[in-house]
Amino acid sequence: MTKVFRFKLRGDPAATLDRVRATAARAGIVFHGGLKEGWFSGGMPGTGLDTRGIYRIVGDEIVIVFDQKPYVLTWEQVEAMLRALVES
Repeated sequence: MTKVFRFKLRGDPAATLDRVRATAARAGIVFHGGLKEGWFSGGMPGTGLDTRGIYRIVGDEIVIVFDQKPYVLTWEQVEAMLRALVES
């Protein structure tokens, strides 16, 4: 199931994206692309913890579309983690 999240960016979009990328990298998720758009994938293959999707920065918003999320997390948990990263 695909899920779309939209968050207002606070401050520098490049710094926000760097923070998201660094946090994701610690979980084995790799971002590909630039400041305006790209895709991400990774996690722990074969465990049900894989993550996959795209991102796009439009104006003062970041749009994150998940094609796949770790099965152990609810969409509400994913949203809370993203919100903490993006809006901090």
